[in-house]
Amino acid sequence: MIKQAHWLTVALVSGLALGACNRPESPAETQSDMAEAARESSENLRDAQHEAREARADNMENAAEAQEDVALAQAKADYKVAVQACDAQTGDAQDRCQDSAKSTLNVAQARADQVRDGQNATAESIKP
Repeated sequence: MIKQAHWLTVALVSGLALGACNRPESPAETQSDMAEAARESSENLRDAQHEAREARADNMENAAEAQEDVALAQAKADYKVAVQACDAQTGDAQDRCQDSAKSTLNVAQARADQVRDGQNATAESIKP
């Protein structure tokens, strides 16, 4: 008998709990829940956009550094070849040739720095 009463109580409580689940929310509760969901979604979207801008800026900076490395490697390779060509000359002609090669290297290095700085400035401008 006690077992039957226990099961009856469990069934009654379960039925009441399930009945409460099917009860619709009031319009005010629904509005409040919708507003909260919209706020949370807006915050999540804003955070994701912020992270995307940061990632894009970081990628731009990394690409700028890599492009500078390539430009400098090319300039140094050209310089080494030019200096070797200068060895075929003598005296003042050799000195002028080496000075010209060094000047060409310096211009290439300055140009690579300018390009990198410009790209980094662009990257900084999109950072949040």
